[in-house]
Amino acid sequence: MYNIARRIRTFTPPPKTVARMEQIAILVLLLLFPSIFLYNLVVWRDPVKVVDRYYQMIYAGRYHDAVDYLSSSDRDFKYAAYFVKSTSPVFSEPVKELVKSVHCKPVHLTIEGNRGKLICDLTAPGLQRRMTITLRREWGRWRIHHGWDVEDQIEFEKSYLHKYHR
Repeated sequence: MYNIARRIRTFTPPPKTVARMEQIAILVLLLLFPSIFLYNLVVWRDPVKVVDRYYQMIYAGRYHDAVDYLSSSDRDFKYAAYFVKSTSPVFSEPVKELVKSVHCKPVHLTIEGNRGKLICDLTAPGLQRRMTITLRREWGRWRIHHGWDVEDQIEFEKSYLHKYHR
């Protein structure tokens, strides 16, 4: 009996067998727990859900988890176009062209009750700008507040006119 146990402990399968065992284990997990893989396909690929989850973590005070989650999900919404297009109803033509090539990097987030402000750096060819996105918590989820304050709108128009119409 001792010899058999010793042989089992010292046996190492060849690499092809190990790879095959890993493939079988993944298939078994997929069959037993399809929701794990579906969750990754649906939630991680939808930028709005990624950002929403990030805001929920921040709102709950789990800052380190939120930063880790954001950095691991960065590939899903590194282009601001996906996030902005899916949350904003209408665009003018110049904004559509700008949004196609814009990259967004969150810098700072402040939350006061049901309102928040996300400051992010927008970079695009010929443009480098810091933007403030106003957020509002409605029905248990964070949403972008579409109405601009008058001062923000005037500031944006001045910077736009100064940049492109000299």
